[in-house]
Amino acid sequence: MKICKLDMERLTPEQFEQIVSIEENCGLEPYSREMLLDCIENLDTYACLDGDRIAGFITILPYSRRLGGGLYIVNLNVAKPYRRQGLGQQLIVTACSAYERSHKGRLVTLDVAKSNTAARKLYEKLGFTLTDIPSRNGDTDVVMVAKLDQLCKN
Repeated sequence: MKICKLDMERLTPEQFEQIVSIEENCGLEPYSREMLLDCIENLDTYACLDGDRIAGFITILPYSRRLGGGLYIVNLNVAKPYRRQGLGQQLIVTACSAYERSHKGRLVTLDVAKSNTAARKLYEKLGFTLTDIPSRNGDTDVVMVAKLDQLCKN
């Protein structure tokens, strides 16, 4: 499997449908097709490919105003057959490592559902900690933060 940055010129319609399917089966409130398309067109989205099949993806906002201009993980999803194989960790580390030089010393933030214990355990394993910052998603989510330099060492 390999991880690569997606762009609209190389993304096939079949791969976009795979992203939509992964998102729809995430178990949480999914992004719409339009939101996913907007993420791929306007943010940095990386995908883990198993051949031509997308096994998971992560979307990064490279310059978040939150916590001083660091990275913000907008979305991370892995297809059910590929879960519990370390792909989420690989996506986070690979995507964040792309910013290691430009964002040295900065932070990476994300919002995660309080009820999503599997995701929270993954983030804690990578060095993310809970903050007191209110989530943009209301009371159902919490904000976690990690040092980019630490993530790149995983």
